[in-house]
Amino acid sequence: MPTVSTWLNPSTFKLLEDFAESVNSSPSKLIKQMIEDKIKHYYSEEYARKVEELYRWLYYEGDYLPFDIYAKRILKNKNSEAILSIISTNDELRVLLKTLGMLMLVVSCKSYSDISSEDILMIKNIKYAIIDEIKGIKVYYKPLFYAKILWLKCIDKIRNASLNNQRDWEKYAFTCGLQAITFLSEDTLSEIYNKLGLHNIEDRWKELIKYAINITNSPEKIVEKCANCRSEIINGKCSCKITIKYLSDINL
Repeated sequence: MPTVSTWLNPSTFKLLEDFAESVNSSPSKLIKQMIEDKIKHYYSEEYARKVEELYRWLYYEGDYLPFDIYAKRILKNKNSEAILSIISTNDELRVLLKTLGMLMLVVSCKSYSDISSEDILMIKNIKYAIIDEIKGIKVYYKPLFYAKILWLKCIDKIRNASLNNQRDWEKYAFTCGLQAITFLSEDTLSEIYNKLGLHNIEDRWKELIKYAINITNSPEKIVEKCANCRSEIINGKCSCKITIKYLSDINL
């Protein structure tokens, strides 16, 4: 692999070398840091735009949708990645939501495992306590505020669906927990599987993984909608001529 000196002209490399020496570094380390910082900055801006877009959708449409339709959009990989990557910048939220994700995995498998009803009740009580604690955490960075609201709304909708015993709530609880662990934990999926001791429900685990893959990899079909009449905007116009717009995914 070529060194930094081979693709910078000598005078520029000398300036870089002098600066690197002044900060106890090396030219290659400085270049590496600059590239990494640029990439992080790019993705943080992309994530911020994505969560702002999703928050507008939540405000105008998502809040009123059934739990499964709302969850389908939030749990798609690009959306979960943006939301949870921003959440991961806050250590307190990251740890709590990672723990909550693991508990959601366990609860979603409860009908097929040998976990006692007493233990399930304890897990649920811990879940509710964690959710209350998360809601009490104050955040002032706008993208983080949006990300927290979007993810908690998904959890709340799934929780309400489980309380009402709505169809397929387990699939979405499992997927939500899986996404939280994927983006907030350093543990691999197999390590989580072993930690939770779910070997006795391997077939059910594999089945839920398939559902999760379908949900998270579902393609988006984004259209502009009018915030007033909720109709699709075509050629920059809608029937009511209101100019407030938001982006909706019609592949849900």
